Amino acid sequence: MNGGEYAIGVWSLKLDQQHPFYLRFCAAALFSTAIAVLFAGCGQQGGSKEATVETPAKPSGPVLTLDPSTVGSISGTVKIEGNLKQITGIISPCAKGAAAGAPPPPPTEAKAEPANIVIYLKSGLGNYHFDTPTNPVPLDQKNCTYQPHALALMVNQPLEIENSDPVAHNIHVLSKINPQWNHSEPPGVAPIMESFSKPELAVHVICKLHPGMSAFVFVFDNPYYAVTSSSGTFDLKGVPPGTYTVEAWQQQLGTQDQVVTIAPKESKTLSFVFKSGGSSGD
Repeated sequence: MNGGEYAIGVWSLKLDQQHPFYLRFCAAALFSTAIAVLFAGCGQQGGSKEATVETPAKPSGPVLTLDPSTVGSISGTVKIEGNLKQITGIISPCAKGAAAGAPPPPPTEAKAEPANIVIYLKSGLGNYHFDTPTNPVPLDQKNCTYQPHALALMVNQPLEIENSDPVAHNIHVLSKINPQWNHSEPPGVAPIMESFSKPELAVHVICKLHPGMSAFVFVFDNPYYAVTSSSGTFDLKGVPPGTYTVEAWQQQLGTQDQVVTIAPKESKTLSFVFKSGGSSGD
């Protein structure tokens, strides 16, 4: 047999000059598989596996009417104790004319800010009807990072995806309940508008051109959710009276639950504390 041997990732391929078409096909298939494996492994920010979370079941029973005169609120703070592995940015591949596919910088240990933590009512909410907001929720691509890293919106609410970089991106939404989709977005074009028809939590979003770009989208059928900023504060307003399980999600440290009862017109305060070696809530 004449030819040579080439390595593609963990595979090798012996080229047979007697069957050039077949071998070109095999080489292309193996190369595509290697690239898919690469992106699957590098799409997680910080190099660690993201926390899994189960989408709550839709409330059953008759449709209830919300009485604005009785609603209360749930507010509070989230803290993170210890350091987390983080990627601060993926700037070099996003310079104008830079080649796509460059690996992200290695994650480093740094004090974690309590930002991008999603707070929501996990259970206890009755079968209320809520109008779908018409204002778009923005997701930008800047310096080869998704901004914000975590965002939340309601079912059928518009998601507006913008590209502020001088290079093209490919937004790949890895949803499990809603249909998956991916769109290419060159620089300077109009924002992409999308939406989700069903509730789904922690939908992972990657860029197929720039490994390491990562975001998480939470889709709810009610308005009782919040995403923390660097201050770690949250405020769920207009909550009807009832007993609720409030959940806090952090990408690397998982979830915490607390049960709270809201009387008519009552406001309650909660505090969540995540620890890098485990988690606890008070």
